[in-house]
Amino acid sequence: MAMRSIPNSGRRPILDDLDKAIIKCLQLDGRRPYAQIGRQLKVPEA
Repeated sequence: MAMRSIPNSGRRPILDDLDKAIIKCLQLDGRRPYAQIGRQLKVPEA
């Protein structure tokens, strides 16, 4: 399997408020199930 390098633009990805809230939950408990985090943040399941 050949590996290709992906060019690094040096830019960070843009994080919205939901992304930041998910990260905060995972920092508090990294083993917490995603479904539980979604319910807490009121994110629809689909």
